[in-house]
Formats: sequence, C-alpha cells, structure tokens
Amino acid sequence: NYDEEAEFDFGEVYASIGMGGFSVGAWILTNTEADEVGDQDFSAGETYYISVDYAFEVGDGIAIGLHGGYHDGDFSEAFNGVDGDYYDYNISLSKGGFGFMITDTNAGGGAAEGGFDNDEMKFVVSYSVDVSL
Repeated sequence: NYDEEAEFDFGEVYASIGMGGFSVGAWILTNTEADEVGDQDFSAGETYYISVDYAFEVGDGIAIGLHGGYHDGDFSEAFNGVDGDYYDYNISLSKGGFGFMITDTNAGGGAAEGGFDNDEMKFVVSYSVDVSL
C-alpha cells in the first residue's frame, strides 16, 4: 500500500520452494489500482519476478549467499522506472547477526523523471537480532 498520490497499490502472490541451501521463488502481480498507459498491461500474471538462491556455510559460522533474479512486465517498468526487463544479482557474507552484501542489476538509470541510480552497485551492511515472543 503506497500513499494516495502514488496510485500504485497492488496485490501480489509469492511462492518458493527450497531444499538444503538451494531455493527457487516467484512473485506474480495479481492486481493494481495503477492506470495502464498506451499498450501497458497490468493484468494478473503479466508482471513477475523469479529468483534463485543458494547459501552455504564455509566454516566457523561464516555463510555465503548467492542470489539471481529476473523481473519482467509492464507494471515492473511503470513502478520501478526502468525500460524493459532486468536481472539482479548479489553475493552476501554473514556471521552471527552481521552481514555484508554486494548487489547489482542491469536495470540501467531508469526512465522516471530524474532517474534512479539502478545502474550503481550497492553495498549493504546489516545487523540482525533474533527476538522470541
């Protein structure tokens, strides 16, 4: 749910399956309030994201994660401000609650006014804490 001015509220379905350190997932657009412009098609199933992930431990509690994803569809273009489909990929390193990730995409600079920095490699440092309720 996005603010009223954005007019990009949408519904989506997620599914994934995994075994060991390997998983495959999919995201499919089901509906949106956004207006279709020109030949855009925001119908259910017309926009999707598919990903493949693999994680493994290399010793001493250190884990490496690999990710690759593919995003396609007119709603993806309208919402993300890119022209056409794109791939994203990353590699992560974690130990305990600490994590470091390098991520990139071939999405380009973006078509939205002012553009996005989609064509810049990103570096993410994180820390997580498990909480039991």
